[in-house]
Amino acid sequence: MTILPQLPLEVMMHICDIVADNDDSATLKNCALASSRLSRICQRHLFAKVALEFHTYDEADGLPNPLRRLEMALDVHPELGTYIKSLSIQFDGWYDYPSVVSILPRCTQVATLHLSGDDMYTAEDPLWSTALPTPTREALESLLHSPTLTEASIEAFKLPISTLFSGCHTSLKSLTIICEGKTPENLQKGMVGPPILLHHLNVEPNTLFQLLSAEREDGQAVFDFSQLKELSIRFRADHDHVNSVNMLLRGGAPVEKLTLLFDSKLVYLYHWIWSLTR
Repeated sequence: MTILPQLPLEVMMHICDIVADNDDSATLKNCALASSRLSRICQRHLFAKVALEFHTYDEADGLPNPLRRLEMALDVHPELGTYIKSLSIQFDGWYDYPSVVSILPRCTQVATLHLSGDDMYTAEDPLWSTALPTPTREALESLLHSPTLTEASIEAFKLPISTLFSGCHTSLKSLTIICEGKTPENLQKGMVGPPILLHHLNVEPNTLFQLLSAEREDGQAVFDFSQLKELSIRFRADHDHVNSVNMLLRGGAPVEKLTLLFDSKLVYLYHWIWSLTR
């Protein structure tokens, strides 16, 4: 008889915590095979971070694609969905994603969400409201509005700022929006609710302008920057919204860490710093 199942549960959990802290997924998988008790403990770590790439997988080998395999696992063990704390999704093309509509509603404890649609920008009009099939988009929006979500990152979509984020829970503290220099969708007033109190923000100047201008139906701002601690701005060529950064900083946002990223002309750096000192 193996000694391992006789170990106190706290000891087994501590062992798995140490392995997980070292990002050693291979050892975690081996531990999960050692006993049923260890399997349940390791599953919480193995499913804590999930990365999904929504390709049109080739199933010529007779095996279900990775998305379908995850869906099948959740069908058998629905509790696995509650273990997912960090979820990263990369879309590829304009395909329909039937599995995502089944998977996302079961991810009820997601704290960190990253969405990217890199290949969407091969299209002429990568609007959030049209780039994805309606069921897929609604499932993603429901996840964005989850009360457990504290950090969201969205890249390569033109977003309807007010309508999309006004439904977010006040738990959201960190936001990254990178539209590759493209202006977000036109502003529309969002639903009524308390403002989102951001602590960390990573955007481009034109997106920042949209965030500062976003309003709810009652005329109140969607975002509250009064406790913003970290601000990262990605400048690109020919931006017209540098003043939005000035507006935020001069408006009293208590930024403690400011990061400026320049993809093109350093003249923006000198011009912008000079404008702040005026």
